[in-house]
Parts: sequence; structure tokens; C-alpha cells
Amino acid sequence: MKNILVAQRYAKAILLNVNKKDYNLLRDDVKSLRSSLTENKDFIVALNSFLYPLQERLKLAAQISTKLNQSEIWRNLCEILIKKHRFNIIIEILTELENMILEENNKVKINLTLAFKHDDEIIQKIIKQIEKILECQVEETLLIDPSLIGGFVAETETVRIDGSIHNNLAKLVYISSKDKK
Repeated sequence: MKNILVAQRYAKAILLNVNKKDYNLLRDDVKSLRSSLTENKDFIVALNSFLYPLQERLKLAAQISTKLNQSEIWRNLCEILIKKHRFNIIIEILTELENMILEENNKVKINLTLAFKHDDEIIQKIIKQIEKILECQVEETLLIDPSLIGGFVAETETVRIDGSIHNNLAKLVYISSKDKK
């Protein structure tokens, strides 16, 4: 919990230093960094480790940031995190930053889990209903889970909409077991 609060503070500070018109570029950087760092978790450990000289860690961080749209901001952030021995929360910072950018644009990320692949028209209808419920636009990640039997489950970080047949059957079993008592 403490790391999330710290990550939120760093994310807010970054947003204060970026023009709103550049939020999409910043979000592209977030996606790129997250992808690179989650594939190379040892890199995070190395940049946070006292086993490597500070100057070497700072050089590596500077090299990472040169390929990004907002390179100066990322170089500064990496430098601060390395010097304060907090580089281990970089993924949380990236997550919070992306969430703040989405919120600024009245959007939210969801994981949309279906029992099987539907055609695009059906998926768009489901998404439209979810947008009505959440009262914002959604960016979905589509997942398939045959154990749902049918229907869908839509999840954000804070909300779960479970319209699956599996869930309805579980409720039915629970209700009928209560009725027997």
C-alpha cells in the first residue's frame, strides 16, 4: 500500500511537468517502458542494487530514457529513483501514471473475459453496455476463459461486472442450498 501511495505522488509530479497535449506521447512511453521492464525484471533489481556503482546505474537509466518521447522527464525520474533506492517501484509508478492519463481522458482499462471468441459486433455491444455502466470509455484487453461457460466478466482495478453463466449457476446453487435449510 505504501508503494502505491509513493507511486501516485511520483506519477502526479510527472503529469505536472507534461502538457496535456503530450499525454498520448507520455502514455506511449509508459507502455514501452512497462513492456521492457516487465520482460527484464533483473534490470530493475540491478538498477536498485548497491552492488553496482551509482554512476553505472545512472548511465544505464540515461540510455533507457534516450529512446523515449519525454526523455528528459524519464531520465530525471530514473535518476531520482536510483539515488533514493526506489527504482523497485517503477512499475507501480507507470501503472499509476497510465491510470491518471486515462482518467484525465474519461477512460478506464478493463479486462474483458469471455468464455469463447465472439465476433466483433457482439464484443462491441458488450463494451457499449460496460461503458454505460461505468459512465466512461473503456480500453479493453480481451481474454478467453472457457470455465465461464458463457457470458462475460469485465474487471477494472476497482470494479467487477460478472455476467457469466458460471457465476449465475453458482448463485443458483447457493440460493437453492439456502432454501433447503
